[in-house]
Amino acid sequence: MQLTLQNSLLTDLEIKQKSSTFKKPNSWPDIRKNTSDNCIRLLVDERYPIGFVVSVTGGYSVDIDGEHYDDYTSGAQFSMADWSEYSATDGHTIDYPTGANKAHIIDIYPQTESENITQFKCSRVAASGTEAQGVLWAHFNLTNAIMLDEMLYNDVTNTLCAAITAKSDKITLTSIYGWSSGINRTFANCSSLEYIPSLITRSGQKTYWEAFKGTQIKKVKLSQGKTSTDSYGLFQSCQQLEKIEGDFTIVPTERTFLNCQSLKQLPTLDSISSTNMTDFIVNAVALKDTVLDVRDATGATRIDCFAQSSDYFMSGFKGLRVSNSAPFSGTSPQINVSYTGLDRDALVQLFNDLPTVNEGQIINIVGCSGTANLSDDDKTLATDKGWTIAE
Repeated sequence: MQLTLQNSLLTDLEIKQKSSTFKKPNSWPDIRKNTSDNCIRLLVDERYPIGFVVSVTGGYSVDIDGEHYDDYTSGAQFSMADWSEYSATDGHTIDYPTGANKAHIIDIYPQTESENITQFKCSRVAASGTEAQGVLWAHFNLTNAIMLDEMLYNDVTNTLCAAITAKSDKITLTSIYGWSSGINRTFANCSSLEYIPSLITRSGQKTYWEAFKGTQIKKVKLSQGKTSTDSYGLFQSCQQLEKIEGDFTIVPTERTFLNCQSLKQLPTLDSISSTNMTDFIVNAVALKDTVLDVRDATGATRIDCFAQSSDYFMSGFKGLRVSNSAPFSGTSPQINVSYTGLDRDALVQLFNDLPTVNEGQIINIVGCSGTANLSDDDKTLATDKGWTIAE
């Protein structure tokens, strides 16, 4: 597959934020300072509970504001349901975010000095239901690889979390078990998250299911790696995301760039195994000079690269190339390029690419730059192949 802007594939994935440092709010203590090696440090808002599970051979220990709190076996859960019941320290006075008053610093480290923390993930304190927790900032002072699948997600919301930082601005991720092998929902729905360090994953195909969904990250860097065929919702609703840099590949699938309104260019893509591209690129109003070429996606059932209305007109989306042997057997419209910058020539090229179909397939070209300029002869290029044109 050819993409006008770029294309390739992800084996070791590196993700890096625009700046090499996190500019913390003035009232927050700097949890990067004087952090022990092989330690995870959290800054947490005491208005909310906090729970997490940690895996490390020999167990782990927890300190709060420099005071030893308790020791845990590997895989056991730390829980603080109500900070008002904890009075060993006064914590740290903060005035951000709105309504915050006190925060606490939690240190998590192996009981055995020679061992490494191999997994961290927030886990609800309550017996059931989705729970809001108070992680404001997490710092990983580690050099070893760690599993961070659903790190801030798992029936938990951490909508106040502004940053993830790390030693040398880098976290190495291990291979993850089963279907979620990748950075599955690691930061999903962290709606205040603006900063992450470099993330490096081990070689092999990985699933990136909603990994950055709903964050405020502006730029990431991905290099030397390969996704699996599933990047569902990878950057969904990342409305501040401008650019994904680096030598890497994403396999186009459902909702990968849904509502990425600041996205200026697509990263490297590999569509040979792509089938369902429903809502692949939607409302990308900032996109520039992009032609998406997915002619190698011979199994494509649906492709969406469109704006929902003229309010989100995607003038920078200039063309779509598709396979003339793809089945396009998905739900209607099977191809949607409405409210995009496809001119008359680009639409004619797309019509020429279309396969012959016989199941009432629809191509939606409402509001395209060139729709009004199409002749009846132009349209027969599509209709003679069994397509219905929605215009």
